[in-house]
Amino acid sequence: MKYLIGFCACLLVGASLCAAVFAQSNSRTTTPKQSAAIAQSPPLEVGKSYTFSWTQGSVHGSVVEVPRGGWVKIKEKVTENVQRVHWVNLGLVIFIAELPTQM
Repeated sequence: MKYLIGFCACLLVGASLCAAVFAQSNSRTTTPKQSAAIAQSPPLEVGKSYTFSWTQGSVHGSVVEVPRGGWVKIKEKVTENVQRVHWVNLGLVIFIAELPTQM
């Protein structure tokens, strides 16, 4: 019985630590530079194309779904027949620019 109580206590402590680490990793805050970039960017509209830039790169694509929870789903045209779907974390984006429509 003594070992069972100790085992349960270890599980409880371990679960609490995992929950705390997970909550901390998901509560990413934006820097003032990122917040300003998002505030100055155009409102994202489904079907329109944008460039999303962050410190490690950028991606060009059209918005597939309305942004929600700090994320936006976009579709990038790789070749004429190949497209990639990306989920862009708007909290990491530094710059957003609308691309001109292609005719």
